[in-house]
Amino acid sequence: MDLKNLPWYGQIGVFLIISAVLFGLFYFLHYEGVQTQIEQKIKQIETIQIAINQAKIKLKELEQIKAEIEMNKKRLKQLDQILPKEKNISEILNRIQSLISNTQQEFKKMSKGTKKSKKLFVEFSYTINSVGNYHNLGTFFDQLSNLKKIFNVTSMTISPKKGKIFNPQFTINANFRLSTYIQKKAVAKKNKGRRRK
Repeated sequence: MDLKNLPWYGQIGVFLIISAVLFGLFYFLHYEGVQTQIEQKIKQIETIQIAINQAKIKLKELEQIKAEIEMNKKRLKQLDQILPKEKNISEILNRIQSLISNTQQEFKKMSKGTKKSKKLFVEFSYTINSVGNYHNLGTFFDQLSNLKKIFNVTSMTISPKKGKIFNPQFTINANFRLSTYIQKKAVAKKNKGRRRK
């Protein structure tokens, strides 16, 4: 069959049929496989992008956790300054006696300290008896509150000083319980060191 003998619309029809067959061959043999690969690559890219976004979120969380850890370390360092070490207790007691003397009170008696173990700390308590006046006792408590260490004053009783000779410097007897706290970790480390020796 000769294409030249066909009318012009027949030639166009044959051209269209050949073009459709070639397009079909191209589509099914080459383009469809490439299109499938492209779709797979797009899915891989989307999966990788999701993983990247999750990693970025985790990185932000990690940075927040690191910031919290640093903040907690600073807070712990501050608390270490506030909570005395067991070896510092005698030094602190001497300081308390000095405060009582400096506030023009007479130090009468301090009981031997009691030690109570709590969950996170150990409480050391001392019963103190002093003689002075209200103003000086208030000054002592003010100076005590300005120390860096934590102290609690409980079980306080104030009574007038009895005696034949009146001295305006010493008008009251004050009895109170003074407590301070030691971080349990510090006590555990000290005991652990003793066991090794």
